[in-house]
Amino acid sequence: MVHNKLGASLGLLGLLTTSAWMLSNRSPDHPSPSIGFPGYLYPDDATCEAYEGVPAVYTEGACMYNEDVWGAGGVDNGAYPFGDKDVFNDGMMDIDAYNPFPNAILFNWATIFVLGFGNLAALDFQARCMAAKSPKIATMGNFIAAGLTFIVGITFSFMGGYTRLNYGPDSQFASFTVDTCSKFLDLPTCAAWEPDATAFLKLTTTQLPTFLGCWVLIGICAASMSTSDGAILAISTVLSHNIARKAIPGGDRFSDVKLLTIVRVSIIPVTLIACIVASTYNETGYLLIVAFDIVLAGCIAPLFAAIYFKKSVTPGGALAAVLFGSILRAILEFALPKDGLLAIPHGEFNFDYGPGEVGPLPTFIDAPASDHWDPDTCDMPRMEDWTGLDSLLSPVTSVVVMFLWSFIERKMDRTLWTCLPAHWLDPGYTLNKTSTLDVSKTSTIADDAHVAAVPLS
Repeated sequence: MVHNKLGASLGLLGLLTTSAWMLSNRSPDHPSPSIGFPGYLYPDDATCEAYEGVPAVYTEGACMYNEDVWGAGGVDNGAYPFGDKDVFNDGMMDIDAYNPFPNAILFNWATIFVLGFGNLAALDFQARCMAAKSPKIATMGNFIAAGLTFIVGITFSFMGGYTRLNYGPDSQFASFTVDTCSKFLDLPTCAAWEPDATAFLKLTTTQLPTFLGCWVLIGICAASMSTSDGAILAISTVLSHNIARKAIPGGDRFSDVKLLTIVRVSIIPVTLIACIVASTYNETGYLLIVAFDIVLAGCIAPLFAAIYFKKSVTPGGALAAVLFGSILRAILEFALPKDGLLAIPHGEFNFDYGPGEVGPLPTFIDAPASDHWDPDTCDMPRMEDWTGLDSLLSPVTSVVVMFLWSFIERKMDRTLWTCLPAHWLDPGYTLNKTSTLDVSKTSTIADDAHVAAVPLS
């Protein structure tokens, strides 16, 4: 475990170093406006002057590509009309920030919310806090970890912008779907860009120094392994301490050695399941978000209640919150409109591409008006994908159900979960009424034992 965490730390250092190198060697914010090709009309006077454009033949008052300067076969696959940036400063606040492309602003905010609050229920994080020498040290450790996360996360997030800048729709490697049109791009055909799923690998292996490219890939693998082994150990520990100790008769009298044995045995099937999932689904990063999403939907409310609302929430209410929040999250996954494009049906540019129209020319090409296409004929359906709303509604529902259920149970002076064995709803540390909590093994719990004894079931 120590070697694994050391490897993860070295890997994160590699990500930080690579990001710093990219920032210090970054190109301009975006490619220069397209030089164009014969017949190309420049979008403004500044571009015309920069490329020594000449008056257009058919379009009055327009400036076009200069064949005498740039040749008769010129085409640079450059940015139309203004270029693709590596960073859009208002991308998180303005739904039309990526004009003329859609902005999945709801999904982006929901992802930040899910990862930020969903991580609070991560058992490996909690274990590290409880293993600290004192509550003060645990608090300091959390602040230090938060600072390092900001430093590494923010700097490495630029890599996505660099990847799009070098392999996006304005790059020399771009490819497009023929039968697509876009009135925003003024393209009757070949409008939809086809993203390259291996673009980031190509960036790290061809446009970074070899050493840094290897280091960043090793860092990603190390971070992934650190996350996966923590998850495997956490699940196995839960199966032992929270499931086996309550579900197996006499489990409340299991010794630490027996519980440890159950953990070790549980690791085998849990690891096999993890390998099957990883080998059959190639979007494991998205699965990580889904995992925290489910945890956020059902477990965050009981976790906070166990610390801040101990007298208001019952174990039955906490269990109801877990079930109702998680079930609602699963229902909304399929009930909400989702077209897979992640953009909500709002904003000026949140439209999908329409069917292509072969024959007419774009209006940015100098030609007789009869040869131009009418952009309004491009039938672009409005995008409608509410991914992210399910992540925000589920935890709110979990909170409401938890307090309402607890209120009813306290008024009735009994649990509503009559179908469950009574000891299943007892606090985990007091299953055996004759035993006491041994706080000598963990200093943080010893200094603040009342938190450890809170019902978490």
